[in-house]
Amino acid sequence: MGKQTHEQQLLAKKGLIRVVNMANASAIVVPKKEFATGYVLICESTTEKIQLMLSFAEKIALSPDELITRYFTNFDHYFPEEFI
Repeated sequence: MGKQTHEQQLLAKKGLIRVVNMANASAIVVPKKEFATGYVLICESTTEKIQLMLSFAEKIALSPDELITRYFTNFDHYFPEEFI
């Protein structure tokens, strides 16, 4: 990993997600408009709490971007033809 990549990793605060995992909690990151930023939502790992968290995430989520939708819904980007 290069110096710039290492710095970006530190700025990303991914340690928070690791702590959530170690605490047996659940988390999701909802992207923001600014490049490489998002809201980190954390809750207790129960069905009820996760449903509430996902409901809130839907409310703050950005509208789908057409370019992203086209890219991520096209399986040709992920699998060679012989695997489909």
